[in-house]
Amino acid sequence: MIEPALRFAGVGKSYGEARILDDLHLEVAEGEFFVLLGPSGCGKTTLLRMTAGLQTLDRGEIYLRGTALSPVPPEGRNIAMVFQDYALYPHMTVYQNMAFGLRRHARRRAETDAQVRKTAALLGIGALLERRPHQLSGGQQQRVALGRAIVRDPALYLMDEPLSNLDAQVRATVRTEIKELQRRLRVTTLYVTHDQVEAMTLADRMAVLNEGRVQQIGRPIDVYRAPANEFVAQFLASPKLNVFDGTLERAAGTASVRTAIGTFAFPNPPSSLGEPTALRVGLRPEEIKVSFPIDESEPHLSVRLIEPLGSQVLVIAERDGTQVTVSVAADALPAEPRRLRVVPAGCAVHLFDRGGLALAHFISA
Repeated sequence: MIEPALRFAGVGKSYGEARILDDLHLEVAEGEFFVLLGPSGCGKTTLLRMTAGLQTLDRGEIYLRGTALSPVPPEGRNIAMVFQDYALYPHMTVYQNMAFGLRRHARRRAETDAQVRKTAALLGIGALLERRPHQLSGGQQQRVALGRAIVRDPALYLMDEPLSNLDAQVRATVRTEIKELQRRLRVTTLYVTHDQVEAMTLADRMAVLNEGRVQQIGRPIDVYRAPANEFVAQFLASPKLNVFDGTLERAAGTASVRTAIGTFAFPNPPSSLGEPTALRVGLRPEEIKVSFPIDESEPHLSVRLIEPLGSQVLVIAERDGTQVTVSVAADALPAEPRRLRVVPAGCAVHLFDRGGLALAHFISA
């Protein structure tokens, strides 16, 4: 059996009566880009800081390449951390910021110089080495913060929401650069974010956290297609997940799920599903098939609001107090849509019990 690069074994952290992390178990493979995704206050940054040695564990242990980290001081862990606010020394040049960690570990001057210049070239900041942080843009400062981590050649990168202070366009560029760098360097990376787009685009695997507990672990596409519970489905939905009360109905060997916006045929329902009388039904806006009928006699919802988003448009429709949000291609939208009909076939449907636990996921027939 291959030893994971990073392992969390029953990790717990509390502040008084508040449990920030509760019996957390997690393994990260060597060279893996692993993302911790969750809302503010779920414990993800606390976990990162305990790994770095900036906070202590109350319970359990963290292992890096088989070595327990609790007895090891922060400076002895061979871990590099990239902070949300960059944490650059304002009185130092870019070169001095990047060289600082190497000099603290008594690296030879020539070795330090070569490593700094090599890393700066890798990040495209070679021309900025004599500048100070206040002379740099946000994207450039983030590259320097990344360079300061990379230059040390650590066993593990920790990244605490490093893109949150950048504007959208720069964030997308730096996100791509981080992924390309990690693939090239193959250094194990633990990355914290509350942004589901970052998690989906960056992660080899990810863990969704809520209230100090792991809700689900897996490849981003697997978690997206088959969320373990309603919380995960909601958190990975942007725009917001549509959730309706529903009923599972069986007749003559077939099954369907009836909701206020339509009935969805359920092909080959698993026997484990049983016959619950009441369900929670989740449909993501981008996974609902719709049409825009002209004839008012057809069953429909009334269009209340249209939100253009470039190539996609959000359409919010309502009938008898039930509201649904769908995402459609801009070129498929009529000039002035007044009615919307949910097309029952081809929708991705997620079923949950009343407690929010996933029961099944299917494409309606």
